[in-house]
Amino acid sequence: MVKKKRKSKRTKLKDKYKIQKKIKEHRRKMNKLAKKNPHLRPRKKKDPGVPMLFPGRDKIIRDAIQMKKNQKEEEKQEKKKEKRT
Repeated sequence: MVKKKRKSKRTKLKDKYKIQKKIKEHRRKMNKLAKKNPHLRPRKKKDPGVPMLFPGRDKIIRDAIQMKKNQKEEEKQEKKKEKRT
């Protein structure tokens, strides 16, 4: 029985560039659609902050800073626990 020769995996440059062109066109089309319809992209919600004239502004800011510190400490503790186990 005669063995068949394996087909080469080399592609012609014509085909290679054709594929690259199709990919480029597709990405361009998707970007255009995303610009036209902003609901396709998720948006990050911005923190409006606290107005300067808001009564008790200092207390609110202090509480927010304290909460951030507490969250960071909790994350550190959780990482330590994960490393130990």
